[in-house]
Amino acid sequence: MKQLALAALASCTLALVACSTTDAVSLPFDLASTTGDGATSTSSSSEGDGGSTQARMKQERYVATQIDWIRRDAARGEGESLAALAELLNENDSAEFSRWTQQNYALLFANLEQPTDLLQRIHSLRN
Repeated sequence: MKQLALAALASCTLALVACSTTDAVSLPFDLASTTGDGATSTSSSSEGDGGSTQARMKQERYVATQIDWIRRDAARGEGESLAALAELLNENDSAEFSRWTQQNYALLFANLEQPTDLLQRIHSLRN
């Protein structure tokens, strides 16, 4: 009975580790591949604020859920989370944007209280 319980516990633990590893690794890649309509929404916002509001909401949602990945990739100056963020922000050159985030890492991430404040900092520094 004790061996059966240990085997069940080991099986559950292994399943949780496998799921969390897969999710943690694939999530930025999944989001990167689904951000195209965010960029389209921003560029097609000629009919009022609807497109840009929708794009901003996607940007905020992405940053809020991916801040740890974004912070890590910004420290390295490259990565899928930054490529996805660059696409959401309609940056023309994601490699240049990634290098820029590394160069401005302290300004972007120091005392960052809310993940979405990162978007305001990027906008302020890039414009």
